[in-house]
Amino acid sequence: MASKSDTTSNVMGGGRASLSEDSLNHIIDLLSISDTSCVTETSHQADSRRRYYLKSLVAKHYQSAVNPTLPSPPTTANTRTATSAATSAAPPTGLEKVRLTICSATIKDANTFKPQGTAKKAVVFPTDINVKEFLIKCKQKLKMKKPVCCFILCGESSVIPPQNTLPATSLKGKILEILETDQVLIISGSTGCGKSTQIPQFLLSHHPQKASIFVTQPRRVAAISLAERVAHELTSPPPGRPNSVVGFNVRLNRRTSPSTQITYMTIGILLRMLTNTDPATSLSHVTHIVIDEVHERDLNSDITLALLKKVLLTNRAIRIVIMSATLHSDLFTSYFSSPLYSTSSLDIPGRTFPVSIHWLPEIEKLTKSKTNFIPPSPPSSASESSLSPVVQHKVDESLISHLIAHLTKQADGAILVFLPGKNEIHSLISTLQQNRNIPRSTLFLPLYSSLPQHQQAQVFKVPKEKSTVKVVVSTNVAETSLTIPDVKYVVDTGIVKESRYKPSSSMRELTTVWASQASQSQRSGRAGRTAPGECYRLYPESILSLIPAHTVPEIFRTPLEDTILQILLLEETMSSSPTEVLPWFENLIEPPPRQLIVHAAGHLMEIGALTNVGKGIFRLSPLGFHLSHLPMDCQVGKILLTGCLLGCIDISLTAAAILSASKNVYTGYAGGSKEKAQQIIQEIIDGGYGGRSSPSFHCKCDIAAQIAIFNHYESRSFRSHRERVNWCRDHAMDPIALAEIDGLRGQFRDILIDANFCTSSHNENSADPIFLQCVLASGLYPNIGILERPKQTCKRGGGRLLTRTKEKARPYFSSFQCKRIREASHIGKDAYVVYHSKHRSVTQKGQGETFLTNVSFVSRFALLLFAGSPGDTKVEGNALVLNDFVKFKIGSGGENAAILCNELRSLCEEVLFERLMGEGDKEKFSRVLSTLRTLLEAE
Repeated sequence: MASKSDTTSNVMGGGRASLSEDSLNHIIDLLSISDTSCVTETSHQADSRRRYYLKSLVAKHYQSAVNPTLPSPPTTANTRTATSAATSAAPPTGLEKVRLTICSATIKDANTFKPQGTAKKAVVFPTDINVKEFLIKCKQKLKMKKPVCCFILCGESSVIPPQNTLPATSLKGKILEILETDQVLIISGSTGCGKSTQIPQFLLSHHPQKASIFVTQPRRVAAISLAERVAHELTSPPPGRPNSVVGFNVRLNRRTSPSTQITYMTIGILLRMLTNTDPATSLSHVTHIVIDEVHERDLNSDITLALLKKVLLTNRAIRIVIMSATLHSDLFTSYFSSPLYSTSSLDIPGRTFPVSIHWLPEIEKLTKSKTNFIPPSPPSSASESSLSPVVQHKVDESLISHLIAHLTKQADGAILVFLPGKNEIHSLISTLQQNRNIPRSTLFLPLYSSLPQHQQAQVFKVPKEKSTVKVVVSTNVAETSLTIPDVKYVVDTGIVKESRYKPSSSMRELTTVWASQASQSQRSGRAGRTAPGECYRLYPESILSLIPAHTVPEIFRTPLEDTILQILLLEETMSSSPTEVLPWFENLIEPPPRQLIVHAAGHLMEIGALTNVGKGIFRLSPLGFHLSHLPMDCQVGKILLTGCLLGCIDISLTAAAILSASKNVYTGYAGGSKEKAQQIIQEIIDGGYGGRSSPSFHCKCDIAAQIAIFNHYESRSFRSHRERVNWCRDHAMDPIALAEIDGLRGQFRDILIDANFCTSSHNENSADPIFLQCVLASGLYPNIGILERPKQTCKRGGGRLLTRTKEKARPYFSSFQCKRIREASHIGKDAYVVYHSKHRSVTQKGQGETFLTNVSFVSRFALLLFAGSPGDTKVEGNALVLNDFVKFKIGSGGENAAILCNELRSLCEEVLFERLMGEGDKEKFSRVLSTLRTLLEAE
C-alpha cells in the first residue's frame, strides 16, 4: 500500500511512477488489434515485433518524469503503430490513468499531430485522456476505418482525484488522519465541495487492497448517477462490469462484481441488510459506511443511524462517515458521543460562486406579470407548528413561462426550475413549448425520481449548439445529490410534495407544502456551481419567517408498522426475549410522537402480526415473523403469504407487485385518444383474468383488471425495446410500470423460494379468480368500505364509499370501479370493498377530498372468513358483526348459521396457520378449501 506521501507526490506530478504489468499489457492490447494493423506489416510475426517494441518503449518512457522531452518518433515500418477503437481487452486492474503525449513526423505542439500515410487531417486531443477514449476519438475524428498514426506514450500513474480543484480534495489528508483514530466522522459540506464523489475515493486510495465501502443515498437516481460518475473518474469500467471497483445496489437493479470496492446504494438497501441478520455479522467485511444527505431526515436514515450506533460497540474496525450539505452537526455529534468510541466533525467549504437572489416583487416587474400568490397562514395548532405550512395557491405557469422567455434571450447557461411533482412538471413543459416567445431550439427536460434512467442522463449533457438553451424542470431530486454542472439560472417555486399521516384516521396525505429554508438555500446554490448565477424565487422574502429552518423528519409524519416489524425481527434475532417498542424508539436521534408508535403497534396486532406479552412489550407472531422478512408493505406481504397458503401464489405475486409498483399500468391514452384507450383496455379486462368472459367468476376488482392487463402484455413477444414501447403506447399501457411489476414479481418469487413458500402445491389454484377476493380481504384488512347506495327517490343515482372511520370517499381517478360506483342505483348485490390505501388530497384552495386506491369488491364470505382474526367477528342474534363496522344479517332463524359461520372462520384460521408452519393434514385442508369454494360460488 502506498504511503500518504507517495500518493501525494504522484498526484502533484513529483517523483517517478510505475506502470503495473496488467495496465501495460492492456495498453499494448489496445494498440495492436490486428484488424487495423500497421500499414506495411500485418502478419502475426510483425504484430509480435510491434508488441515487443511498444512494450519496451512505453515502459521506458513511463519511468521518465511527468513532462519528459518528447523523443523522436520511430521511423521504420516496424515501429509504425495503428490504432483501434474496437477492443474487448480487459481494462487495467489498478487505478492508473495514462497521460498521452502525441508526436509524429510533424509536431506543431504537444497536443497536435499530423498523421502519416493516407490520413491528412491534423487532430487535437487533450493531454490527459483515457486510453480507450483516445482511440475512439482518433477513429472518429479521422473518419477512417484504419487510421494510421505514429505516437509514443509517456506519463505518470497514480490514484488521481478526478477533480483536484474541489474543496474536499484539500482536506483529504485531514479526513484520512481523523479516521485513523476516530470511528465516526461528521462532515458538513457545502454545495459543490465534492463530498459525494471524492470522499469514497479518498477512502479507497488509502486502503486500495482491503477497502469495502458502502455509500448510501436517499434516492435511487442519485445512487446510480454517482456510481457511474465515480467509475468514470477512476477510469474504471462501468459499475458492475468485470474488474470495476465501483457498483450500485438499488431496488430491482444491482450492479456489483467480485472486484467492487465502492458500492453506492439506497439507504433502504442498507437498512434491510442490517435488520435481516445480526448487524455485526452483516457488516463484518465492510471497512467504511458513508451515509450521505442525512439532512433529508428520511425514516430509513434515522433507523439506520440507531442501528449503526449498536454496530460501533462491537465492531471497532469499521468507520462511519455521516455527510450532508445542511447538517445540524451539533445534533449528530451529540448523538454519536460515547466513551466507547470517538467522534469528530469537519466542515468543508463550498466551491460556489456568488448567486444573486431575485424575489417575487422584482420578478413581477421584470415580466410585467401579476401572480396569484397567497402567503402561508400561521399554524392553527401546536401539532402543526412543527410542520411546514400548506401551499394555498397553484403553480403560476404563466409567470414562469414569461420568466423563462426573458431568461432564454440572455441565457449563457442552463435553467433549472423546481416544481413539487411529476404532473406539474409535464404540465409546465407543455405550457413552455407553446410559448412563442421562447426559441424553438430550447431544450426542455423533465427530472424526477421515477423517470427512466436513460432520460435522466440527458439532463447532464451540455447542448452541442451554443444557441440551444437547456431548461431542466425538476422535483427536489436536483436539490443536493444530483448536480447539473452547466446550470446558471434557478427558478424556485419554493414548494414541495410531502407525505403526511394521520393515525386517528389511518389517512395518508400527499400535500404541497413550503420547502424548508435549508432546502431553498440548496436550490439557489445550484446556480453557482461553475460561475456566478442567478436565482429567481417566486415568493416574497417575508414568508421565510413562517417556514421551518430544516426539513421535518419523516418519522414524525409516516406510519411505523414496517419499522416495528423490522425492529422486532432484529431484536429477536439477537435475543429471544420480547421487545419493548417505546424505549427502542426513544433511542433514535429524534423520537417520533408516542401516538404514532401506539397506533402502529395496534394495527399490527389487529392483522395478527404481533403478540402482546405485557404493557408495551411484543413478540412477532408466526405471521409477523414471515412478514418482517418481506421487503414490502405489511399488507402486501400478507397478500403474498395468504396467496401461498390458498394455493394461488402466481396470481398473488402479480397482485403484490402491482400494489408495490410506483406507477399504474394504465395510462388512460392510446395513440392520444382517451376514448380509444378505454375501449382497448376494457376489451382486455373483459377477456382476461376474472373478466366478464371468465368461466368461473367475474371479479369487480382493480387488482384483477391490472392482472389481466399485465398477463396480456406478458403474452406478447417483442423484437426490440422500441417495438415494446410503441405497442404499450398504442394499448394505453405504461411500459415502465409493466417492467417494474415484472421485476418485482421475480424479486418476490426469489424471497418466497428462500422461505420454502414456492412449491407446486402453493400454486394449484392460481387459475381460479374466485380466491383472489379472499387473498385481498386477508391482506388489505382493516381497509374496508361499504357502498352506500342512493335512496330510491334519487333521480340521478350514484353511490359513495363509507370507510371504517366514517369518512365518505371515492375511488381514485385511475380506478376501474369509478363508473360502477358513480352510477350505482338503489338496488344491487355489490356492497363491500377493500382498498390498499386512503389518501386525502388537499387542493390548492385548502379543500380536501378522500380517495381510495386499488378498490376491489369482495363478497360477504370473503370478509367473514379472511378479514382480521376470529376475535374481530361477533355474533349478535342472527347477524355477524365484523370489527364493529360491517354487519351481515343472515335472516330469520339464522342464529345457528351465524355461529356455524364463525366456527368455519376459526377452522380456516387453524388450517392456514398449520400450513404456514409447514404442518397440518393435506386432506383436511383440501376439504376446507372445497367448502370455501362452494360458499363463494353460491354467493
